[in-house]
Amino acid sequence: MNLETKKQVAILALAVGLGVVAAFGMSQYVQSRISQETKRLAKEYQKKYPVLLDQMDLMKRKINQLSARQEAIVRQQQESSKRIAAQRTGTVNPVVPMSSFSVRTPLGKRAVTIQIDSLSAVGGLINPGDFVDVIANLKVPAERNNPKSKKRETSVVLFQNVQILSVGTNFNPVGSKPAYINQAKARSLRVTLALDPQQIGFLTFAQRHGKLQLALRSPAEHNTKITQVPTWDSLSKYILKHQGTKISIPNKERKKIKRSKKKKRIKPVLIPEKKEEARPLIKIFKRGTETSL
Repeated sequence: MNLETKKQVAILALAVGLGVVAAFGMSQYVQSRISQETKRLAKEYQKKYPVLLDQMDLMKRKINQLSARQEAIVRQQQESSKRIAAQRTGTVNPVVPMSSFSVRTPLGKRAVTIQIDSLSAVGGLINPGDFVDVIANLKVPAERNNPKSKKRETSVVLFQNVQILSVGTNFNPVGSKPAYINQAKARSLRVTLALDPQQIGFLTFAQRHGKLQLALRSPAEHNTKITQVPTWDSLSKYILKHQGTKISIPNKERKKIKRSKKKKRIKPVLIPEKKEEARPLIKIFKRGTETSL
């Protein structure tokens, strides 16, 4: 191998070595840039995440506002059709101003206001236009005919899918986070519900004999379900069915359950058989008819 060939081989080897070094350096640079970009995007996401939550909350409030406005428009149309029909029949009712709160009350319902503590009102996170379930924690008095019976407490779902018309003096959904904070900090809230007349009577009775609580529903759900009154027996059966865990029932409650089951048993009523009247063995006939002795 001559000197010129050796030079070419050395140059080629040097070029290959430099290429490997450059490729390694480039890969290190790319990895460093990717790591830096990833960290930057993570920081931006952490900054934007609360903003996204606020935007989602704002969108939900806007949707509630639009639904409330749509309901108001439907009510206005219904009132207009009623007024037109009344004018045709000659029985014209007085025109209700659109700023009146009665216009917001659905047909067939009545607006009734309850005083409820903020914690029982979903922590104050309720809005006009929301739908809730009303839960009653009742104090049931003792039985009059049973001197051994005592007062007991029970919880029951009183009403389902009840519309909130206002919270305090707010007719429209609150539009900012501070409003939620103020409602959460308040000791009690005045919540106006839309109920039918019979529900109002039951609500007043339940409020007088216990404490009320609200459970917030999804705006997309309007169906109702049959619920069971919670007792130790029903609770233990529910947990066993859904969780596979058996809980022990207090002795007092177990005795009550046994007594209630005994009361439910219907004893057969024995009807005494009718005894046939004893008839004389000797029969006497007079003029073709039977006569008694």
